[in-house]
Amino acid sequence: RVNEALGLAYEEQEQPETCDQYLLKFYENYPQLVPFSDLKMKLQKDFAGIEGNEKTQEILSALEGFDIEWVEEGIWPLANVRFEEDEEGLSLTYSISNPNDEKAYFSSSFKVNKYDDPATELVYRLFGVSRVLR
Repeated sequence: RVNEALGLAYEEQEQPETCDQYLLKFYENYPQLVPFSDLKMKLQKDFAGIEGNEKTQEILSALEGFDIEWVEEGIWPLANVRFEEDEEGLSLTYSISNPNDEKAYFSSSFKVNKYDDPATELVYRLFGVSRVLR
């Protein structure tokens, strides 16, 4: 958690570039801890299959309420999210990778209808946190 502490210290000292370096290292080493930190994670996004589905739009709107800054470019991990509808309902396939070498940190899929709050489920999974179905 040294990277987290250094990121917070540099954020307090108003040195955003150095803070960003430690935030990225924090995510690379302990992604499961980032959602519980006072640091705001930055992620790039690449979402597809979002047209014309009300549930998809609800999920995308809910994502704006999380403590994530969605950025267009840079050193930040890239969240690839694909929404697909079939006879069983809406499914979501995701991966999060390093944009420089495309190495995937996490990837999987899940059925949206199995979760009360699929946006929260997706966010946790982007940080490597798997929750148990209730």
